[in-house]
Amino acid sequence: GINAEYGQAFVKQSGHFGLCFDSNFGFRTNWQVGETDGRCLLDKSFKAVVSTQSTGSAAFGVSVSDAANMLPLLLIVSVLSPALVQATDSYGLIQFPGVVYVKPGDTFTLSCLSDYGGAVKIFLPEEYVPPHEVFMDLASRLDQPSQKTIYAIEIENASVTDAGTYTCVVHHGPGITPAYTMATSTINVVDLCEGVVCDEATYETCTSNYETGAAECGCEMECDPMNFDPVCSDTCEQQWSPCAMRERTCLDKIPRNVLSTGFCPTITEPTTRTLNNDGSMDITIIEGEQITLASGLVTDGVPAAEVKWRLFSETGELIELADAGRYSYEFTPVISGMYEATLTHCRNTQKAVVNRYQVTVEPAQGEPTTTPTPTTTPYIDPDNIEVLEGANYVCSIYPAGVVETFSASADPYDMACSHVLASDVFNGGDYTNPWFIYGTFDKMDGETSLASMTIHIGANGFEIKRGWSVNVGFGENPVMELVEGGKQSIGESGCTAVVAYLHLVIDCPAFTIHYDGIFAGHILLKGSGPTTQAFVKQSGHFGLCFDSNFGFRTNWQVGETDGRCSLDESFSSCSEEMDSVCDLYIGTPPVLPDAQLPWDTTGSGAVTACHELNCGAPAPDLSLAMCSMEQAWWYGYLLKFQEPADALILEDVQVCASHDLCEWVAMVVKRGCPQKNPPIPAQCM
Repeated sequence: GINAEYGQAFVKQSGHFGLCFDSNFGFRTNWQVGETDGRCLLDKSFKAVVSTQSTGSAAFGVSVSDAANMLPLLLIVSVLSPALVQATDSYGLIQFPGVVYVKPGDTFTLSCLSDYGGAVKIFLPEEYVPPHEVFMDLASRLDQPSQKTIYAIEIENASVTDAGTYTCVVHHGPGITPAYTMATSTINVVDLCEGVVCDEATYETCTSNYETGAAECGCEMECDPMNFDPVCSDTCEQQWSPCAMRERTCLDKIPRNVLSTGFCPTITEPTTRTLNNDGSMDITIIEGEQITLASGLVTDGVPAAEVKWRLFSETGELIELADAGRYSYEFTPVISGMYEATLTHCRNTQKAVVNRYQVTVEPAQGEPTTTPTPTTTPYIDPDNIEVLEGANYVCSIYPAGVVETFSASADPYDMACSHVLASDVFNGGDYTNPWFIYGTFDKMDGETSLASMTIHIGANGFEIKRGWSVNVGFGENPVMELVEGGKQSIGESGCTAVVAYLHLVIDCPAFTIHYDGIFAGHILLKGSGPTTQAFVKQSGHFGLCFDSNFGFRTNWQVGETDGRCSLDESFSSCSEEMDSVCDLYIGTPPVLPDAQLPWDTTGSGAVTACHELNCGAPAPDLSLAMCSMEQAWWYGYLLKFQEPADALILEDVQVCASHDLCEWVAMVVKRGCPQKNPPIPAQCM
């Protein structure tokens, strides 16, 4: 609507503001509005790069006489304004980014802009940039007028071969000084997050900013607010989903784990006692004497308090005392030092109770006595056990992620979170009533352990968890209250549960599960044994208990597969020579008479698990894992070669060589899910 004569200069009025008028932007730098930090933060050091100097040395010669051949390349321009420029000042400024960061695989555009351009060219890193004399000769022969000009190149699927220094040369046309301007841009094709180490324990992830070339660890969870899957964390906080719990952990850096699914129970503080009001006591004993140290826990809370014992020896060594009890620690000290018990509830370290005992062990007078070293020996005599004339189909899951299949082959696997152990989608020929058994694994004392098993039969499902607990997930009491030796029905699943002889036994129509409550478990298939026939996998069978043919699901992993659930792609079985401690488990009898069975002996899983547990630099304390492995060895033996009912008759069997009955029970209950009344044997009450 402005009737301006052609050629009349534009005059800015008092109401005009913005970059389209001029660069007088006052207190708003570059006339920026809205958000001004983070990704919207301006680069205060930004400036156009100006150079009229020749760069580099020629990779090959270009004479002045060759300059005319370059004219077509230098005349590729995009004219944005038809107005001619009558220049009397210096017009050397051009816009060409100094440094650009590009993610590998992305497409990027590199533009060179000049308000006074006659001809423009961008030289690639591998292209030769002629010397000053060539450009001056070209300028003397160019008659193209100076105009607003932009020249751009686009690189698709960027790789490191596209990185380097790009050079933009702008000829300004006749009568303008300087005759041409040269600027360079450094393109970096790089994964900015490569080499950035984030805290996986708090679920941090790396985020990159290719505008600034910076990368940082942050909390990019993107939790779905519509996914309502409540969990209770072991900090006794209600979270609306596991993802929300991880996001909270990432933000406040307070470690959390899932204590239970659903809503949190009513929280009850434990009753504790502090030594001598200051939490310390000095004790001097004679070598060989036994002492009992109280942790300070009087009555437990809900959930159960965490009790951690440690020894700070006089030599400065820190020793974790995993075999110490929750309420007290009864032992015969051989090392002087400070024994410390720390009690925390709901991971609240600020309210933790710490009791410390400074124990001094003085040498005994007279002849020194020696304590014989215990040796691991089989605690069942195979010669005194009447075995069947065949075998049952049994799959055993050992510590260290070892699975002994129904066919008695054994392999170690990298177990991360949940895996299919066994399933039959054509249960008895009925595809409407399939069953599935999933195993969830974690680390216990540094070794892979079976933390829980989830069972689905048709439309019914339930979970058995560490500590001999059964979670039915519905009603006012989602965790069944079991009594040692008392059999109970599990909803409408057709299964029963009983805790007997240190195992949680789940008896279902098609199978029986035996779980030691901490590390290992067994699955016995019903309706097919005892038999002398080799096990034959059917079309409806899936899972690690059948074989290692897991198709596209590595290790038959299901559910979450990233973060803490990521499988180790470099995982392989131990390649070292087997430790002599494992010799005991090789060639375990019995051999069934007159039967050519691939499973006529048992124990391949025990041999493999023992080898894995003792491979390389083993965990600091293998006592629990080895004890569980030893139990699984003989328990699997009994399930395989005896009637299932007879296999439960274990009254005369000790737990293992390193732990007595009540010691083991205390360990399982301590490491397990909190229960109001754990199914503890009467003799250990």
